[in-house]
Amino acid sequence: MSFDTNELIESLSCENNYISRNHIVEYLNDSVEQLLEIKNIDPKVDVLEFFTEYFKTVLEGNHILYRDFLFVSSTPYNRACFVQKFLELFFQLLSKDEKVNSFEMHSLLMLICVNFPKNLVDKCFRILSRDDNPKIWFKDFIYLFQFQFYYQEFIQESMQIYDDGKMNSDEKSNDQLKIFSDKIFCLIAESKYECPPLNLIKEALNEANKEFDFFEFLHKLALNEKIIKLIGKLPCPNELIDYEQKLEK
Repeated sequence: MSFDTNELIESLSCENNYISRNHIVEYLNDSVEQLLEIKNIDPKVDVLEFFTEYFKTVLEGNHILYRDFLFVSSTPYNRACFVQKFLELFFQLLSKDEKVNSFEMHSLLMLICVNFPKNLVDKCFRILSRDDNPKIWFKDFIYLFQFQFYYQEFIQESMQIYDDGKMNSDEKSNDQLKIFSDKIFCLIAESKYECPPLNLIKEALNEANKEFDFFEFLHKLALNEKIIKLIGKLPCPNELIDYEQKLEK
């Protein structure tokens, strides 16, 4: 029996990319750790049944409920599922005729992740307002939260680029935006974490006002329907009413 070495290498490479891209090893390690903990309590646990149930909960997105922040934030899929489950649990706030603040949202988040950091919640509110203890609509918060959490590393790095650029106040506004854009493109090209698609970044930057507002830039990306659909766990803003009615049934 003969085989093509190049085809074998390519096949293995594709499999490794799939495993890496979907963080399969992380879930295998977590499932084994969970199994060992349960076996300490019940040595007769059915191993096959356990793994079946574990990966069923992963597919359903319920695996992130009541886990610590290290696990919840460990993969992009976990982050997206966490935001989805948060909305499912508190969707009634979508129709509430009252705005919410950072403290209230953090309190709710801690009900499903006890050590969820408040600074991540504060950053969501900062995108819309730099006031002390600002209040925003829950429907605005959920998209800002998804974007902030899912792309946390990208936002942190891009904010550093923006802050560094503001120090060069001698540059003209157009030049500052050009420098910022070029550095963002390099950041995306070299990053090892999740970033918004480059074409959508370019669109948002092209639509930016002469006086570039970094937080307005983030807000526009957070509400971008293509990004929402790419993450794939929340309905688009124009679908929220139907979504809420579906959950109420």
